[in-house]
This record gives sequence, C-alpha cells and structure tokens, in this order.
Amino acid sequence: CKAIMDEIDVILKANVKVNIALSDMAKINRDTLLLAVQSVQILLNPNEFLMVPQEQNKDLTERVSLPQIFPLMSNCQAATPVHNKHLLRKKLAERIGENEFGFVHDHPHRAHYLSFVLCSEREKSEVFYGLFIVGMREHPAHPQAANIVRLRELLGGSFATLFKRHNYSLGRMFTNDNKDDVGPYSAANSPLKNSHLSSEYDWAWALAANYAMQGITLAQFCRYVNQIRTEAMTNCEDLEEIQVYHPMKADTADRVAEFEDLFGVSVLSVSKAMIPELLKRINDIGDWEIFENLQITTCRTYLQLPENRELLAKIIPFVPEMKSRDEISLHHVHDIAERLFHSVHAKEKWPQLLQWMREHEAIGEESEKLSIKKFLRGISSRLDFLVNFVNLTYFPSFIEGNATTIVHLFSSVCGFSGTMEVPYSLPQHVFRESDPEIMRDRAIDGIILSRFLDFALGPVNNPPLDSTRYVDEAAEEILRKRLPAEIQQKGLRRFIQNKTREVLLGCYDCQAIVDGGALLDVDSADVIKEFNDATLLQVIHDPEKVPIQTIRWKENGEWTTIDLHNKHKQLQHHRAEPLKLGHCITFYDQQHSRGTDAKLSPDALMVNTVGDETRLTEWSQAEGRARQSGKGQTSKSIIAPHTRSQQKGEGPLAIRMLRTLMNRSSNSEVSEAFYAHAEQLRGYLRDYFRSGIANFLATSGTKSKEERKALSKLCEKLFVHQCDADLTQLKILHRSAMPQEYTSSAKCLQIIVEQEMEQIQEWIQLITQQPDLSASCREILCEFINEAYMALVIHQIPPNEALPDGEIGVPRPGEQSFGIVLNTEIAQEQMVEVETEIDMESEISLAKRNSDLGLLRPPWLDWQKEWYSTPIGLWNALVSEYDVFISLHDKFPMLFDFACVSQNLGFWTGVDIMAQTETTESHFHWLYDAHVDPFIYHVVLEHPFDGYRSVTISHQEYAQFVFPLLCKPGTIDYGNGYDPAVQPRISVFRFEGWGWIQFDATRCALSNVPLPVNTNSFCTKRILAECSLLSGCVELGNVHEQLSFLQLFLDRVDNVSVADVALQFIEERHSEYFAPEVVNVLEILLQTVMCCGFEDSDISLASMKPLLDQFHEIVKPIVAKLAPASALKELVLLLKIEIDLLIGDQLISNIMRKEMNPAWRELFVHLFGSPLSLQKLNSAKQQIRVITSRHRPGIAKKLPTAPMW
Repeated sequence: CKAIMDEIDVILKANVKVNIALSDMAKINRDTLLLAVQSVQILLNPNEFLMVPQEQNKDLTERVSLPQIFPLMSNCQAATPVHNKHLLRKKLAERIGENEFGFVHDHPHRAHYLSFVLCSEREKSEVFYGLFIVGMREHPAHPQAANIVRLRELLGGSFATLFKRHNYSLGRMFTNDNKDDVGPYSAANSPLKNSHLSSEYDWAWALAANYAMQGITLAQFCRYVNQIRTEAMTNCEDLEEIQVYHPMKADTADRVAEFEDLFGVSVLSVSKAMIPELLKRINDIGDWEIFENLQITTCRTYLQLPENRELLAKIIPFVPEMKSRDEISLHHVHDIAERLFHSVHAKEKWPQLLQWMREHEAIGEESEKLSIKKFLRGISSRLDFLVNFVNLTYFPSFIEGNATTIVHLFSSVCGFSGTMEVPYSLPQHVFRESDPEIMRDRAIDGIILSRFLDFALGPVNNPPLDSTRYVDEAAEEILRKRLPAEIQQKGLRRFIQNKTREVLLGCYDCQAIVDGGALLDVDSADVIKEFNDATLLQVIHDPEKVPIQTIRWKENGEWTTIDLHNKHKQLQHHRAEPLKLGHCITFYDQQHSRGTDAKLSPDALMVNTVGDETRLTEWSQAEGRARQSGKGQTSKSIIAPHTRSQQKGEGPLAIRMLRTLMNRSSNSEVSEAFYAHAEQLRGYLRDYFRSGIANFLATSGTKSKEERKALSKLCEKLFVHQCDADLTQLKILHRSAMPQEYTSSAKCLQIIVEQEMEQIQEWIQLITQQPDLSASCREILCEFINEAYMALVIHQIPPNEALPDGEIGVPRPGEQSFGIVLNTEIAQEQMVEVETEIDMESEISLAKRNSDLGLLRPPWLDWQKEWYSTPIGLWNALVSEYDVFISLHDKFPMLFDFACVSQNLGFWTGVDIMAQTETTESHFHWLYDAHVDPFIYHVVLEHPFDGYRSVTISHQEYAQFVFPLLCKPGTIDYGNGYDPAVQPRISVFRFEGWGWIQFDATRCALSNVPLPVNTNSFCTKRILAECSLLSGCVELGNVHEQLSFLQLFLDRVDNVSVADVALQFIEERHSEYFAPEVVNVLEILLQTVMCCGFEDSDISLASMKPLLDQFHEIVKPIVAKLAPASALKELVLLLKIEIDLLIGDQLISNIMRKEMNPAWRELFVHLFGSPLSLQKLNSAKQQIRVITSRHRPGIAKKLPTAPMW
C-alpha cells in the first residue's frame, strides 16, 4: 500500500500535464490496425471519387478522386478543409460497411449503421445498438460487433490524427527502443524520444498513414532480412542442410516461407547487394502521382504542332498555361488537368484532343489503368509489410494520472512561459488605417505585427507592394527576373528541381531564413548542400548588398559555418577570423525557429516560412529571430502553396495570412480549453480522494494491515486506468458501444458532469461498504468525496465563445486535442517545457474556477498609479519597501543582496532568516510552491546617483504596468518636470536558454533610442547572477555570466570579481596554472593595462597613436574595435574583459575536469573553501533541488551538463 501511495503522491506533486506508463507494453489490436490500413487504402485509391465544392465557386461541385482530396503522398493532408474531412469520414464508413460488415447500399439497416458509426442520429444509433451490438434472441448480434465499435472510434476523435503532418507532428521514431514505430515529434524531423500516442486508435492511424506515405526504410528491411535469416538457420542442423534449405520444410508456413512467396528467392541466398532491389520492389508505387503532369506535357507538345494551331486557339482562353513552354508547376497540375480534360468546356470545345489522349500509347486510358494498378499494388505492399512484419507496434496497457486531472488549474500562468504569450497579446484584428488600430494594446505581439506589416505593405495599406508571397510564385518571379535567358533555354521547372530549392529561391534577397513553417522538411545538411550551386546564390543574392560568402546554421546544438569559396566547415567559435555578418546567410531550421538567437547584420532581411500547421504563436516566435526588427532589420513571409484555400477573406495576402494564423491559434486555444475542462471535471474525485487519504493518514493513521490493503485497492481502482477498452469482453463491449451523438462542446461538458456525479455516488456507496476500513477512515473519505461533488456542482461551464464550435463527441479520459503520452521526465521536459509551453499556459489559464483558489494563492495587489507613471516612481516604490515587493536579502541574506520579488507571483511570504544561519530545503518551499508563477521577467533599475535595484515580477504586472511605462518615450508622456538626467534607467531581462538578454528598456525622450542599464557594471552582473539562482537557470552559456555566478559564493564583502581574486592568489606563478601560450597572452594583456595606467584615462585614442602603434599584435585587434574618439578608459575596460575571459575560461574548464592538478585545487580552496562559502554553496544546492522537484522539473535534466551546478 505504501509503495502505491508513494507513487501516487509523487505523481500528484507534479505540476505538468503528463501520463505515465505503468504496465508492460501490449500489442495493438490487429483488427484495429487492419481497419486503419483498409481505410488508408481506400483514401489512396484513385478509383474512388467524391463530389466536393469547387474552390472558385462553392455553389458548384466537381468529381475528385480521394487521393487528391486527401493528399497524403505529398504530405499536404494537414490543409484538408473541414467539410472534406466530414465527407471522407462518411465515405470510409460506407465503403468499409459494404466490404467488411455487409451493410450494402440496399441493406434495410444501412442508415442505422451509418448513424451509429458516425454518431449522428441517436434514435437510429440506439436501434442499431440493440439489434447488432447487444443482439436479441430472434436477432443475434453482428459477428463483427467489436470491429464496428473500433471503426466508430477510428472515425471519432482519433480521426484528426490522420491529418497530422508527418515528420512534423508525428512520424517514424528511429530511436534505439522504437526504430520502426510511429510517434509524436517535438519539431520537424525531431522525434520526441520515449514518448508515444495515448490511444491505440491514434496509433493505428499514424502507423497506416506513415507507412503508406514513406514506405519501408533500408535499415528496417535489413533488420527484417536478418531476423528471418536467423529463423531459417535455427531450423537447420548443419552447414549442408543450410545450403539446401527450403522454407517449406517446416510443417506450417512461417515468415521464411512468406519471404520466398513475396520475393521468389530464399532468404538464405539474399546478399547485401540484393537488398536495395528487394526493398525497391516493396516500395515501388510507379508513376501515377506524376501521370497528370505527363498527360499535360504530352498534350502541350502535341498542340505546338503547326497543324493544331486552331485547336490550341480554342483551348488557350480556358487553359492559358498551354501557351507557355515551361514545365507546369506541381502546385497547379491538378487544376490545369481538371480544366483541360474534365471540364464542360473540354467536352464541348475540344473533344478531338480528349479522343487523341485516350488512344495515346503513353498517356491513354490503358496506360492510366496500369499506372493506377501499380500505385495501388505499391501501397498495398507497404501496408502488408506493416501488418505482417513490423513487430514494434506497442503501447502501454495502463497509465497513471490522466492528463491534467492530477493538477489544479489556475486563472494565472502556472509552471511555464514563452516569449509570446498568446492569451495576453493576441490582437483582435489586423485591419488598419494606422499603426495603433492594429493592436489591442502595446503588447509584444502587437509590435511584431505592426513592424511586419510596415515592411510588407508600406506605411499605408498598399496591397500592390505586399512582400508576402506563396513559395511557388516567389520562386518563379525571381527566376524570370534575374535569369530570363537561362530559364528560356533550360526551362523553369528544370532549374527549380525540388521543393527545397523552390523554397530557397522564394527566400531571395535574405540574410536569414527562419523555417518556422517547416517547408524545408529535410535534414539541415541537405539544405546547406543546395548553397553549393553558384547559380542559386546568384539568384537569391541581393544585388545591392555584398556577396554571400558564408552559410551559418545550428548543428548538434552548435552554430556551424561553411565558407562557400573553399567549402571549409567549422564551428563558429572555432573560426580564426570573425564572422562577417553582411556576407552571411543564417539558416534556422524549424526546431530552432524559437528560442534560438544569433546576431544578424543591422540591415538584414529575414524570410519566415508559413506552413499548414503554423499558428500565430510559431510565426511570432520565428519573427522574433530578427531582434532589431523595425530598427534596420526587416522581415517578410512566404507561404506553402497548398494552403491557398485557407487564406480566406479580402485584403492583401499579408492580412489574409495573419487572419489564418490567428484563426488557427484561436482554434487551438478553445480546443485546449475544452479538453482542460473535461479533464478537470474528471479530476475532482481523484484530487479530493487523495486529499482525504492524506488527511486520514496525518490525523488518525491506519490501524491494521487489512485497512492498508483495502486503501491500496481503492487507490489502484481510482488512479490506474486502462488506455483502451478490451472489446473482446462482452460486458466491456456493451458499455463502450453505448450510442453517442455528437453535440455542442458545452453539452459534452455537462454530460461529463452528470457522469462524474453518478460515479461519486457509486464511490460513496463503495467506501461505506468496505468492512476493512475503520469508521473514522470511511467518514473522512466520504466527507472529502462530498466536497468533490460540491466542486462539480459549482463548476461553471465556459461560454460557447470559449469552446470549440460545431459538434463534438465526449472525449475519452485523458484524451486531448492530439493525445500524447509522455512517459519519462526527459520527454516531459522536451515536449512540455520546451516545445508546447505556450499551449500549457493557454490551457492552464483558461480553467478559472477552482473551489480552493483563494486558499492556494494570496489575493492580487494592485500597483499604485504613481509607481508606473514614471521611472522614478517605480524606483521610489522599491526603495519604500511596500508589502507587494519582498526583499530576498531579508529572507536569505547569505545568497541575495539585490533580488526582490513581487508577491503577485503567487506565494505566501516565508519567514526572515538571520545572517550566518544554515538553511534547509524547507526554507525555500514557500518561494517555489507549485502554484507560484515562473520567474521570467527580471527588472533592473539604475539610478544616476543612488545605485541599483531589481525586482522579479509576474507577466501580468509586466504587461499591465511596466510595458506601458517603457513605451513612453517623451516629456508629454511623463508629465511636466521630467528630466532624463535624474530619472533611473530601466531594463527588463529574460533568460533565453544560453544566457541573459535585454528585451525591453527605457527610451530617450527625444529620439526614442533605448536607454538601458549599464550591463558591464558589477552590480548589474551581480543582479543577473542572483536572478539565475532565483529562477534555476544555471545552465549559463558564456564565461562572463559564469564568473558572475561564481562570485555569489566568494567570502568577500567588496565588489571584486572571481578573476581578480584568482589573479591576486596566483601572483607571478602563471606557469603553474596556465599553458605557455595562455601565459604569453595573459602577460601581454596585463602589461598593456599597466602601461595604460600611467596615462590620463579620459584622453582620446586618436591622440595616443604613437603609443598604440607600439602595442603588441595581440592587442591591436582589441584597439580596432573602438572608434578613434573613444577614451583610453574604454580600451582598459575591454582589456580587462579579455583578461577575465582568459582566466575564466581556464577556471571553468578546470572545474569540469575529473582530475584536478594540485595548484588548481589550492586555488579553488582559496576561492570557495571558507566556511561561509561552503555554507552558501550548500544553500544554493538546496534551492536548486527545490526548484527541480517542486516547480521546474525539466531543469533536472540540464544540471549534469551545467558547469555552475
């Protein structure tokens, strides 16, 4: 019992959305997989058609084959319109009903079957349930009743999985334990290791679609051959028998026999050279995908003949593309083919061309039938391999703690944060006559949209100048403009060659490419390889700027560069010469399009890609890579061509694109709100039951082993759930197959409330009937479960505007909009904290009704208006020590001098600690309670005369108070009497994965130029070091910040750096600590600083040219960084920074060494060996442990690689 209780206790302390695999893995039901496979085969059958509305005229319909409605083979299925998805659901229900279940067109109960499977009409569903699922004496149940229920599940909530983009949202895992399986991706081409889909229905769809689209890999086929060869050899007793082995020697046909039947060769005779050809035989799907293109090309060649001029003249008014000699863009093939071959005009005006085409040997009807036959045979071969030979289709039978039911949800942000928080800064509209009208307020996203549209449309709304383009149009436009002769000779499509090259051509004139939409859905190395083509560079290079010489990209977490003239590839920090930003193109793949920064040239143009699953959040994050956007740097967007139908409404393409992105974000938010509320409703019983057990154990305790055993069984019954129902058991089948009818989201939530109330009554009855529980235990548990009932009663269902529109089904327990289960802390950190942190914020912030919210967090304290009217007002508020601002120097005097936190972050203030008092982990619990907002926004103030202050605030405080304050640039905004000389400077810092960045600051009263705090001052460095410890962000990526962090633990009261203390200790013994080359550089720098000390520090460098000419060659590059008008003291500052960097680099590398030389050990004892330093270090480690266990569990993974830890 204790083990189960401890496990549940650990789970319930987590403040992240996570399901944890509990049992052994169970194989996906074969019938479920076969139904998914059969469905995908139907969807990819060119002989299956639907009547769908035309894109140009929705009142008219056209007959379109299913593979064109569901473009899986081109991985464009995510852009499928909702109306078409419903048509596909109905088509699958009809066709499988006919093929598998016997519900043919004239079956008397066909309508009842469709109502049951599609959850449409409840009355008909109930009739079908009684006749075919439960059955009667005179009418037995359908022999495939379980499979009918499985089909209903596949066509229900799991159907959305079919339209997720592969290698972006999900795909082949390629991990050691999961090579052949399909699972969730954290970013394009980035499998989310150790994670899996939460339902066997989701999983079956993902497997069937992925294997049909991508086929079998070479490594997978080699493993398959090796496995079967091993099986064959185990059936042979000696070498001679192996040589004459025949697979049918076994009594029954096995996998060895199946192999020979499939390939016509014994597995034992397969050589390594034969494998690629055998693999090609499985994967080969022929030329059907390009058959329409072949038909158009052949017909155009035919029409160019002199004798067909009159026929061509009839066609051109309706199909003008036939006049051009360029190859047809793949994005327009179907549209042209429809007008040329299948339209009413084609049958009336050029029937002779259709007749000629039908009889043509290469493109006629017979050739098309053979092409379709080969395509279907290839798809069938791929899926047969999946069904019969892929042996890794597993999922966990049981999970603990379904999704968000294990945590409370709060109205404020809890646990995670991103740069662009959608719930706070999503603009209401993007129609504008002037800048202010585009935004709801001056929040971050509003500024990004304003700057983007200023460049895209100009200062006024000017659609003809719109820089936003579809990829294919942008590529074609720039090729015709810059290479007209070559295009005329070579042909447009032959130059474009592939999708990767087309996207790069669409990024012309850029200095940065941010693939936020994952249009470059290939390995980064393949993208970089394209830049080796000098002609491509010639086209995309801006002729008004310097030539491109270098490409920079992220590889294995490091910025890597390649020089195009010599193809020399190296890490950026290993370059001998500084990177020339003006000569460089920086490429951010989709994985690094958020949270990754690199310095760009001041006038850089950044191109951002927009795909079929890109939301406003991802687009805004990608736009944020141009950190100086609007201050010289500009950006434009290019859009995936197959999303044309989604860019709806009037206005320029830039406006229509933003409208689409906002709509996607809105859909995501309301969807997450719905699933969050559903799981919160299902979580009340579990939460209050767990609280009841905790209360009972704390007050009374168990009296006997029997009582503990009974509690254990109750815990297991409530907290452990089977992922998917076992439909082989009639009782479970009948319960799972109860008729459903899709209804409104609010009605679904009300149904869940009724279901949970009924379950609570059953649990109260169950507990009262437990003979092994004591009377006090039953009383306490029933009391708490009654509180759960009251929480359900007062829970307010959100209004319809905050929930998904249309009809929806009641979600399964644990189901989300795209169910993903994370079963390790590493995966939890990767997916939740890094990739979908904003979704978590949206989800948590939208559930606003908690019965005990007032007890978990203190009430909000409003700021007085004068605090955020002027910078000096905020300074005075911090100096006056109002209750809302808590000084951490009073709480932890050993660690913090400047750090101050706002009580609006959500904590109850802890007690003060006396100086020199040893701390324990419990001292930090109040600061890192699970309900406290993350420490994200760190405000630093620098007064002209009175020093520094800092405060860490909540997002709402930043958005409501500090941001508007920093947006005021002039005397009118601050009122009369404003004097910039006496106002403090303010900077807002955030930690961005590798170090601190300053993303907002006060501005000059006249020119609106930022006036940040001095980041080189000792106090600023000390404040940021304290903020690193406060927020748990100790994975510092540069030496300067690492040294500032280490300074926290020195036993010194003066403002001295770690490098200075180390130099004082080393004295003249440089050779004992450093390598000869380091000693040489260090002594030159120290001597130069000493020489400069004899001169006037305010003298300009221009007047000291004779002295500067005598400096060592090592020093001259440092001098060159400064302008001639710079003062000597600025040079000395740079030299000291270089010295600190040199010593710090050696210091950090020795900290990381497993074996330390005695001299360095002596130095570290001097630096951090005093009792006070050790006490500080111990207290900091306690603080980090509390952060990782109670507030930010993802940090734990990073600590082993962090030198500061």
